[in-house]
Amino acid sequence: MVGDNLDISWVNSQVAEFSDTRVRYKALSKFVTKILMSHVGEFAQHAMVASRVKTIASFTEKSIRQSGQISDPIRQLTDLCGARIIVHTSDQLDPVCKFLEKTFRID
Repeated sequence: MVGDNLDISWVNSQVAEFSDTRVRYKALSKFVTKILMSHVGEFAQHAMVASRVKTIASFTEKSIRQSGQISDPIRQLTDLCGARIIVHTSDQLDPVCKFLEKTFRID
């Protein structure tokens, strides 16, 4: 679908579906941030937590770029919502990673 074979109606339908579901990803992002902020401090004082939802522009670009490999970006792309934890020392890294592995399915 990339290049001359790009199906614009496919792109438009994918973007419309992502736009409709993006509000749920925003809620998920807030929920994950709350979980992380309430527990990560046990392992890493003053850790910084941030989360984000993929922008519509980024979703569109990635869907087009990967259209030859995927047919259903909303269900196949694994980075529509993500979180980041920044710790201050390397000693804090292992306990935080263990907490994440125990609590979440990691991609």
